[in-house]
Amino acid sequence: IGSIMESLVFTDLGWKKVSDVLDRVVEEFDNVDYASSDELTGFVKEYLQEEYPLTNIPFRYDYFINSWDYIFLEDEKVVSLSRHYIEEDLNQFIPSFLEMTARQKSQLSNMVYEGIRLLTIPLVKELYERERIVIKKEFFNEVEEFLVFQAVPFLKKVRTDEKDVMSILYDTLEKARSNVRLSQELLERRDAAFLKYYIAAMDRVTEAVSVGLGRVPFFDVCGRLTQLARDAKNPSVQVKFFGFEDDQRFLRWLNIIFRRSVSLLDQWRSLYRKHHEEFLVEYGSAWSKHLVDVAALIEKCMDAL
Repeated sequence: IGSIMESLVFTDLGWKKVSDVLDRVVEEFDNVDYASSDELTGFVKEYLQEEYPLTNIPFRYDYFINSWDYIFLEDEKVVSLSRHYIEEDLNQFIPSFLEMTARQKSQLSNMVYEGIRLLTIPLVKELYERERIVIKKEFFNEVEEFLVFQAVPFLKKVRTDEKDVMSILYDTLEKARSNVRLSQELLERRDAAFLKYYIAAMDRVTEAVSVGLGRVPFFDVCGRLTQLARDAKNPSVQVKFFGFEDDQRFLRWLNIIFRRSVSLLDQWRSLYRKHHEEFLVEYGSAWSKHLVDVAALIEKCMDAL
């Protein structure tokens, strides 16, 4: 629906008639549990042909209404900006010593695709008043790089050399250790602000462990916790930047700590707002024990570097 409405804004239809189209869609599909994008676009096309024949639809309307994966780049030839094209382009940001999962790459390419679309189309329309959307390849590359490093800041740090990774990981874990200590102090005072520092600590820990296992960190700390707990059980995962006597024992311990983290955070979200006064009294000891385990994990990883 958003893509359809956005496409119509760039025609000569006008805001009021765009609103009318949306009203008709609502009426048509009011009692429908599920409608595919093809059904929605088909209905809108037929309705527009009958009620509001458009005069300026050759390129941009087709691009949006049919969900074509093209933005035209000003180069020697027209280049497809499909999600597949972006996925291939993302390889330049991934160091050879780190692996990105297919799911991560798919999600990241989608972020870049939507980001490019939303950032550039109004700009090009405003500046050039062109029917056809034209973007210089250099501009696309700048926007792509910005979005990738916003989603995965760690990639910017490790682009240079594999030798620098060890010191970056150590620095990351030191920051995590500081946040864990602050979190422990606040929890002892039964101050709910402990969670802020706990999240900051786990953000650093999961980032460092991901890279330590040779993986590109997931985009957010909660996603990373789940991903790493799963990775720790995967027999094909190898410890790349940490030197442990028993890698499998470390991975089992990692799995336990990160699964516990996910469980405690879920519990916090579901119970704290309703029972905030009693929550830290009743569950504080569980959090305290968990923070001790996290602190021990950080020390273990720092030693293993």
